[in-house]
Amino acid sequence: MKSAAVLFLSSGASYASLVFVAGFAKDNLGATAFEVGVIAGFFNFTFLLSSFTLGRRADMHGRRLILISGLIASAGASVTQIFAYDAFTLALSRGLVGFAGGMYPAALLTYAQEKNEKMGKFSSYGSLGWGVASLVAGALGVYWQIFALTSVLFFAGFLLALVMPFGEERLVSVPRFPLAILKKNLPIYGAMLIRHTGANAAWVLFTPYMIESLHFDLLQVGAVYAINPIFQFIVMQATDRFRSIPLVYVGLLFSILGFLAMGLATDFTQMMLTQLLIGVSWAALYVGSVKFVMERNMERATATGLLNSTIGVSSIAGPIIGGTLVTVSLAIGLPPDLAYRTTFYAAAIMALIALAALPYINGRRAIPRSAS
Repeated sequence: MKSAAVLFLSSGASYASLVFVAGFAKDNLGATAFEVGVIAGFFNFTFLLSSFTLGRRADMHGRRLILISGLIASAGASVTQIFAYDAFTLALSRGLVGFAGGMYPAALLTYAQEKNEKMGKFSSYGSLGWGVASLVAGALGVYWQIFALTSVLFFAGFLLALVMPFGEERLVSVPRFPLAILKKNLPIYGAMLIRHTGANAAWVLFTPYMIESLHFDLLQVGAVYAINPIFQFIVMQATDRFRSIPLVYVGLLFSILGFLAMGLATDFTQMMLTQLLIGVSWAALYVGSVKFVMERNMERATATGLLNSTIGVSSIAGPIIGGTLVTVSLAIGLPPDLAYRTTFYAAAIMALIALAALPYINGRRAIPRSAS
């Protein structure tokens, strides 16, 4: 499956730099916790903008052009991270990476769905790429080499996409602002927005927390990040047999448990175990959400692009909330260890809110009992 290989490579490239960019900003560039949040927020703003506009373009003008353009643009943008010399230039670089990285996911997912790939099994290769690349990047242990690795992986994905068989593509006319599609899928978009805002508040300073408070080295950091997506890969193999909405509920429930456990973990082994819960949570939530929008929309790339845009919105607000929460906690005298942990508890609370609100978003019957 060439499409699965492209997902493996591009996902690995995305997360190899994402995992370590906060550590690079703090260790090499002297960025504050708030600046790290702003850097992450700017990346996710450009990702959102790109996902929203280019998902629609993929429906209207074809998947091949958007997919290939996004991969080669990502390869080029990733190199610019090596040359960042302060928080501002790193933010600009991450903005380029975010825009390029938002171009192709909707086109790739839609291509796979139209080739009758099972969404759970297909998506699992993205998680596997994330896990393998995190391990390799942690083993490298040098930031510029990690960023170079991301560019190489994106370029390899681009070369593979050039020989993918697209055939004649079905084009769909989509309004400039697809309000009807947004309303149809609002329950899933809303739940994802709430849950993932909390998750991103926790992730933004997770790497510095492990290094500074738990005293992990970069290889241990890479291992923690790797076990989550590798377990996602295993779980996703079984998700295709389940309906979309039950998967979303399972994902939200395990999100609550996982983030609470992260707040309680005190050593490497315990933190590794927490990532098994987080792996189940994202495997179920993401596959359930993708299945929901794919099954209910003819404009699949647009609907998937809006899902990615929702993730982008949460990834803007979350890092800023997380960075601010830690900054305020430190300012009022909390010890650094506890200040970081507040983000995990905030993420658990947000997941609980999403779980409670899901049936009521867009009306009490937004998700009927018979929904698949």
